[in-house]
Amino acid sequence: MINVTFRMDKQDKQEFENVIHALGLNLSSAFNIFAKAVVRESGIPFTLKAEIPNEETLRAMQNADNDVKEIITDYLKREGYDFVGWGTSSTSTSASYQPGGSYTSNSGRTLYAIWKSNAPTTYTVSYNANGGSGAPASQTKTIG
Repeated sequence: MINVTFRMDKQDKQEFENVIHALGLNLSSAFNIFAKAVVRESGIPFTLKAEIPNEETLRAMQNADNDVKEIITDYLKREGYDFVGWGTSSTSTSASYQPGGSYTSNSGRTLYAIWKSNAPTTYTVSYNANGGSGAPASQTKTIG
């Protein structure tokens, strides 16, 4: 017999030992069984898979681990308005959460869409000579 040394994560080792102890084995016995199975099978005695999740799946998995909620805005539309973001009250005028952003879910939360008109705004300036004469004519200015 020879001694073999290797490194592994402390938590993984503890969980591994819990399982093998429940089976009546110790670390040495479990690794000897694994080594004999590798030799007998001429390979790893279980299927190794390289299932690589796409970016969306990875993000969903990370969000689940961190309890993060993604704020979806793809389907929001309002005629004559641009979506600015999400506010935390129905009277919000600025966004607490940006489009496509995320928040950590640690409590119930209602988010309110904030909209900004994208229609041109017309202003009219009227002059009053206040009892005098010669005031310029009204002027109209359109912005947007």
